[in-house]
Amino acid sequence: KSTHLEGLYGELGRYPLTIQRTLILIKYWLKIINSDNSLVKTMYTMMKYDVENNNTYGGMNWAFQIKNILNKIGMNNLWKNQDNLPNNLNYTHIKQRIIDIHMQNWYTIINNSRRLSTYCMYKHEFKSEKYLACIKINKYRIALTRFRLSSHNLEIETGRHTHVAREDRKCKICKTNVIENEYHFLLVCSKYRELRARYLKPYYCHWPTLQKFENLMSSESVLAMNCLSKFIYY
Repeated sequence: KSTHLEGLYGELGRYPLTIQRTLILIKYWLKIINSDNSLVKTMYTMMKYDVENNNTYGGMNWAFQIKNILNKIGMNNLWKNQDNLPNNLNYTHIKQRIIDIHMQNWYTIINNSRRLSTYCMYKHEFKSEKYLACIKINKYRIALTRFRLSSHNLEIETGRHTHVAREDRKCKICKTNVIENEYHFLLVCSKYRELRARYLKPYYCHWPTLQKFENLMSSESVLAMNCLSKFIYY
């Protein structure tokens, strides 16, 4: 429940329901303005008239919500010229604009979140991650998901809950006096040397670097993902 929401959406490659709702609203709006005279079109015209006269029913006017959406995506011209819009106006173009803006916001959030500072090192695409389907045993898959999304019990995360300064969230297991973050846990901490030898390739264990960490976390090898999840679990 406390996992970063944008991280969850990114891991699943799913858009929030608010985006789905917005797309449905726009699609229905295009259908209304291109329809013949009907009761629905008449009611919409009345609501549009109220919007133009600053009567929004406390923001609940349906036409007012459409106007706000178009303003937010930089397509206010569609609202102003809706009586003269062509029947073949491309819904796909509007949809893509909405999704592009959402994606820009998503990238901004994960790259500016201190909690997801490690996640954004290896999460470069908004898509469902392959390991979610490839790792069949729940306990291993859950362990990897929690690790990737910083929903774990390493000091870098537990220290945040207890308001410990970031530079003081040191590893309590080894004596290196460094921050216990995901990189340290996975490739550096001496406590897990034997487990690394069992589950990870020697390439990652010898002279560990952030680049090797990123490569391992980004790997789409089914064997590598399963071994990684087992290492984290145990």
